[in-house]
Amino acid sequence: MKKNVLLTLTAIILISMLISPIIAYAGEAQGQALTITISEAYPADLDGDGVEDDVPVTGIISVEPNSEVDVYFVLTLPDGSKITTETFGVYVQGARSKYEIELKDVLSLPGWYVIQGYAQYMGEYAISNPYPFDPEGGTPGPL
Repeated sequence: MKKNVLLTLTAIILISMLISPIIAYAGEAQGQALTITISEAYPADLDGDGVEDDVPVTGIISVEPNSEVDVYFVLTLPDGSKITTETFGVYVQGARSKYEIELKDVLSLPGWYVIQGYAQYMGEYAISNPYPFDPEGGTPGPL
């Protein structure tokens, strides 16, 4: 009887030792959390009209490899009004992917602007930190 109990206990321990690494590996393979960052946003003349009223925006999206992430941006103007881009897809080939967008004819007021990125992938949402910038001739800074 003691021999059967000892064999059963040994079998349970061996099986649990074999299953534990498999469970841990499966948990690690589920991918990383979705993130979006803004690296740079500044006034420029992207449309060649001679006025620096456009904004190129670059940054990084991180998510599990080979994913398409839905992204949009909100630009807050100095008067508090907001411009929201249309949602578009960004294909992330590796775990991190650089994006570049162009906002044209959006800088019409002096003062500080703030841009923020929003991303969504399979029910997971991410928001970038606010990225403030001040076009030439603007104000001393945000209050």
